[in-house]
Amino acid sequence: MAGKDEEEIILQTFMVKRSQNKKLFTPVNFKGRWVVLKRRALAYYDSDGERRRERGRIATDSIHTVEQAQLAELSKQIPDGVAENSQYKYPFQVGYTEQNTDYTLYLIVGDHSERLHWIHTIRSLCVCNTRRPRYHPGAWSARRWACCDGERRSAPGCQIATIWPLPEPQLEILVQKEKPVNDVTPVTAAVTMPGGGGAPPGTPSAKPKDKPRTKVVVALYPFKAIESGDLSLEKGAEYEVIDDSQEHWWKVKDENGYVINNKKCCYSW
Repeated sequence: MAGKDEEEIILQTFMVKRSQNKKLFTPVNFKGRWVVLKRRALAYYDSDGERRRERGRIATDSIHTVEQAQLAELSKQIPDGVAENSQYKYPFQVGYTEQNTDYTLYLIVGDHSERLHWIHTIRSLCVCNTRRPRYHPGAWSARRWACCDGERRSAPGCQIATIWPLPEPQLEILVQKEKPVNDVTPVTAAVTMPGGGGAPPGTPSAKPKDKPRTKVVVALYPFKAIESGDLSLEKGAEYEVIDDSQEHWWKVKDENGYVINNKKCCYSW
């Protein structure tokens, strides 16, 4: 069985990490970390060497928010020598739940396009997770949210969360099975006329015809419709496929909405 460090690495790079301050009365600080994204976890280490030590790990199935962040204290608190010319100034946040408590990991990269790439990739891995509709773009500091001055750390977000992109083409949210349109196809036997004649004209043949088949899919996860014309899915419900000619979109029979193919969320029958 492969260990946790043998899993395929999807993304990895050096970043600056803001302290999460899980305990009360702990100072805010920024430290350089080697960040590694795998399918099941986002982990960070003290270096990228062979003898590196893991400093933290977040299970991807616990992630509910991935957004850009606003860290007003950033330029003042990045330690000297962590980044040349203080180039690390593009923060983003990863919100997750651990032991029924919400936490936020703030990471800072040196390029806006790199920030967008990490956000998109993490969202793609977590596309089946339960997500939060709102978030705080600022950080919790000095007993208040920097973005809205909210005084409760558990206060709902002050901004609406971004709609996550559609799953990657190789993912599949539905599992497919086939069944006849009718479980029993009636068959009429030919009538033999006196004298050994064959069936009279117009009499159906005794040979059963091929049963028409239709494609039926079963939703493995619930899906909330976003656009008009989309179809919300209920976990375990069956849907008849009307059109699967497009690679990424299927039209299914229920309310004639569209659903996406997402392999990450499917199982084999």
